Amino acid sequence: MGLREEALRNIHLMVSGRWDMVPSNLLSYFEEELGGDPSGDPVGVAFLLIKLGVSPEKAIALLNWRDFEGLCERGLQISGFSTKRGLRFTLQGKRHEIDVVASDYEVTLVLDCKMWSKGSSPKVYKIFEAAEHQYSRAIALKQAIERRLLEDVRPEPGHGVMVPCVVTWLDFGAKLSKSGVPIVPISKFPSFVNDIRSILDEIAALETEFRVKIGREASSQHRLPL
Repeated sequence: MGLREEALRNIHLMVSGRWDMVPSNLLSYFEEELGGDPSGDPVGVAFLLIKLGVSPEKAIALLNWRDFEGLCERGLQISGFSTKRGLRFTLQGKRHEIDVVASDYEVTLVLDCKMWSKGSSPKVYKIFEAAEHQYSRAIALKQAIERRLLEDVRPEPGHGVMVPCVVTWLDFGAKLSKSGVPIVPISKFPSFVNDIRSILDEIAALETEFRVKIGREASSQHRLPL
C-alpha cells in the first residue's frame, strides 16, 4: 500500500490525535519531512497530505481556523512571498485586522482566510460580503503603508499592486465579488498565486506608488515541506 492510501485510511487517527496508532512508515515520512514530531505541526502535516495526493478538503480536517491561516501563509512562503500574519492597525480611529499580508515586492496579497463549511455558512452572499469588506481593508492598508504607520510592512520606491483576496476552505462556486475581489478555494489557491500576474487585469488590483517590503522579523519562520 502506498503512502497516499495509508494516509487516506488513517487520517481519522491524525484528526483525533491518536498518533500512536498511525502506521510507522507514514509516521516516519512525516517526521523526516518535518524534522520533528508531526503531532505538533498540523499545518505541515496538512501540506504533506496534499503533497501525497490527499484532497485539500480532507487534509484540512486536521486544522482549526488559525491553522488554516497558517496553511495559506505557508503556501505563500513556499511561492517566494514574505508574509505577515495577524496584522492589526488603526486608521482614522478605526481598527483593522488582516489575516495574512504577503508580498514578493511587486505584488502584495491581502488575504481573508475563511474556514467556513457549507453547513455553517451556507449562504453565498456571506462570502460576497466578506470579499467587499476585504476590499475596504486593502484600501485602508494601502493608506496606512503610504503614511508609514506600520513597523513591519513598509513602502519602498517603485510601483506595485495590492490584491485583496478571500481564501475559502470549500469551493462555493463564487469567483469574484462585485468589486472584483477573488474568492479562491484552497484547492485552487496554489494556481491562483502562480498565475496572479497574468490575471491582474481581471480582478480588483489597487495600484500603488510604492512597493511593499515586509521586514524579516515579520515573516514567520518554518521549515517548509516542499
